[in-house]
Amino acid sequence: MPVGRNRAIETYGDLRDRIVAERPDVREALARTKVKRALASALVGLRKSAGLTQSALAAKADWDKAFVSRLESATGGLPELDTLARYVSICGADVRLSFEGLEQPVEVRLTDDVEIAEEAEAVATSVAAY
Repeated sequence: MPVGRNRAIETYGDLRDRIVAERPDVREALARTKVKRALASALVGLRKSAGLTQSALAAKADWDKAFVSRLESATGGLPELDTLARYVSICGADVRLSFEGLEQPVEVRLTDDVEIAEEAEAVATSVAAY
């Protein structure tokens, strides 16, 4: 009898859930990389929505294609803010950082180095006023 004929086919989601339940190391790795995986997925979606390939984005940013690939990878460190702002700006969008938990939430828009410096100074001034 062929293997698996009488067994239900396990979906990817079921397999993932089973592995996460059985392997604490996998569960911990997924928890550690949650933010990076979400960011990588958002970057890929943004780039594709802008109609750009990794090579095209790399050329516009004067980066190596391998660097763009690393930014879009679910593993590795988080990118620096100026790198993130440059990537997103090339895709025709903005990065906004939101600081919650203050009396008045603060939002900073990052597009390029000049605006980052001006926004950061304005945020520092408004937060110092509290």
